[in-house]
Amino acid sequence: MVDTKNPQYTFLKRNTYYFSRLVPLDLRHHYTCDRIVQSLKTSSIVRARVLSKNLGSKLDEYWFALRIKDLAPPGENFLAAQDHTSSNCPLIEECLDQYLSVKGRGKTGRFHATAKRNIKYLTDCLGNRPLDSYKSSDAASLRDWLLDNGLSSGSVLRIVGGIKAVINFSSTENGYDFRNPFAGLYLPT
Repeated sequence: MVDTKNPQYTFLKRNTYYFSRLVPLDLRHHYTCDRIVQSLKTSSIVRARVLSKNLGSKLDEYWFALRIKDLAPPGENFLAAQDHTSSNCPLIEECLDQYLSVKGRGKTGRFHATAKRNIKYLTDCLGNRPLDSYKSSDAASLRDWLLDNGLSSGSVLRIVGGIKAVINFSSTENGYDFRNPFAGLYLPT
């Protein structure tokens, strides 16, 4: 007897298998719909079984990460308050946009890509915060984070130099008077 039951989380429509899965109630605020439906682009039940298992596994991992992100960290009541709403300075990504619109005129795509990548490292590690909210201890945390992620000292030096350039440009252009927290950062050779 041939097994005609569809693989888990699939249905057959016009001889093509589709993946279909309800979004869990606790994660629906992250989505614009209640169900994820995606064509598996195959009419083979064997291939559909493998693809649906892979997609289901990836979704489970992603949903786990979303749930962890939504959780309050252990010891949250002991964290120092970080109120960045009182700052009049622009966010670092806004500073990057200003930097690229002025200094990036006539420059190659590589210049833009490098500046964006440098600021992405900063926001991935420390968040997109107002310009004046970064401290020298944050710069040291970024340095350690980059080194822990396998970057060489030379790469870290170039990244920090790019971040310093964006901060210096923005603070000069906008008339902010504060010390660049990335200036004087110790970098091991």
